Amino acid sequence: MQNKIKLISINIIAGLFFTLTVYSSAYADPAKQSVVVKLDSFARGSWMQSADEWHSVCMALGLSNNLLDSKKKPNVTLFVNLEGVYLADSLEPLDNKQCGMANVDMMLKSFQSAGGKVLVCPGCAAIAGLTATDLREGAVMGTADSVEKLFLKADKVIDY
Repeated sequence: MQNKIKLISINIIAGLFFTLTVYSSAYADPAKQSVVVKLDSFARGSWMQSADEWHSVCMALGLSNNLLDSKKKPNVTLFVNLEGVYLADSLEPLDNKQCGMANVDMMLKSFQSAGGKVLVCPGCAAIAGLTATDLREGAVMGTADSVEKLFLKADKVIDY
């Protein structure tokens, strides 16, 4: 009888622990969420050369800014890889490329001033001929370790 009571007690405690764990993670403070917005395209040169790539840039920056402006205030990192690394190239003009009423340069600066981070894929940057000294202000060259941690700790990854 005592063994049965112990077993029931253990099951009740385990059930309560499980319930509290599920409840607390389901209602965790969303301000602590980490969101990665991954941008892998960027049309160098003329705005009109490749509207599809610019659409991705505008959407990635627009969503990133909206997330930072939301009530939930997640941590947002814009991870640029493949051709997306050119967004972080200090020699690439952004003020002449429009996303509706805003230009890309203004959207990027707004994102960074609101606390958004820009992390550059180191392998993609190397292939593109970019070094850490080539990056625009506020962009950070990633390392294998920082990229790994970024994605493993992310609550959400959004790909553009």
